[in-house]
Amino acid sequence: MINVPWDLEEVIPLVDVCARRESGELDGKNFTKELQRISLLLNRRADILGIVHDEKFRNYSGIRKQFYFRVLVAFTDGEKGSSNGHPREIDYQAVKLYREKREVFNNMLNDFYQKYK
Repeated sequence: MINVPWDLEEVIPLVDVCARRESGELDGKNFTKELQRISLLLNRRADILGIVHDEKFRNYSGIRKQFYFRVLVAFTDGEKGSSNGHPREIDYQAVKLYREKREVFNNMLNDFYQKYK
């Protein structure tokens, strides 16, 4: 397995999904669809950027793990998510953008979907 560190552009859509799930906008079925969609887009992004990767790169299972072990823990200040979760600085940075600079966050989110759709 090729290990490629996550960057802010990749974490932004996961924070968006987290916010929409926490607000009740996304139910279980739609949550799964969103994670699958993000997986496809992250793989397209890697191909466009020339990032060498394998079939496990940003797959649904890995993204789901990132969500529960890192993003949800960061988003809820440890109230939810895996008790073994260890958010990275980049997860907190994306959450901070969402909370404090929503316009910047939304621009980055829209750019992500426009570039990799």
